[in-house]
Amino acid sequence: MQTALTPPAAAAGFLSPASRGALLTALLVVYLLLAVGAGFGSVWLWGMIQRSYEGWPGVAWRCAAYFPGITLAAMSGLNVLLVHTGSSGAIPLGAFFSLIALWFLISIPLCFSGAARRALAWGLSWGSVLPSTLISPCFYKWAARLGPACCCGLVHT
Repeated sequence: MQTALTPPAAAAGFLSPASRGALLTALLVVYLLLAVGAGFGSVWLWGMIQRSYEGWPGVAWRCAAYFPGITLAAMSGLNVLLVHTGSSGAIPLGAFFSLIALWFLISIPLCFSGAARRALAWGLSWGSVLPSTLISPCFYKWAARLGPACCCGLVHT
């Protein structure tokens, strides 16, 4: 989704090539804002699989922390290696802590807000019992396993 939004905006002229880092900043902002959709979608999928929204805060936390946490751990390890070898390509300490602050102060609360919007809206309007669907629950379990694999494949290509 992030790559579907940012490059067309750059091609349309919204991101000036004269300002360095505008594309990377736009990618980071879009990634942070899409946390709302990630929380909403993960709790929606959880509700379809479990037939209730009990335990939605745990699902929201795993959604907000799993992929960014693994990415941050890998980036931290690579940055330590770069600092150890004396490379100039290492991330400055201030920028590193600003990325962590963006994750904790913006991305995680946005993910929880999207998740709460889905879980609490259902409970307020329809009650706690989900109706049966036409699609079997095994499809949702299959989609829940295949979706992250596709995202990881797209990120690493």
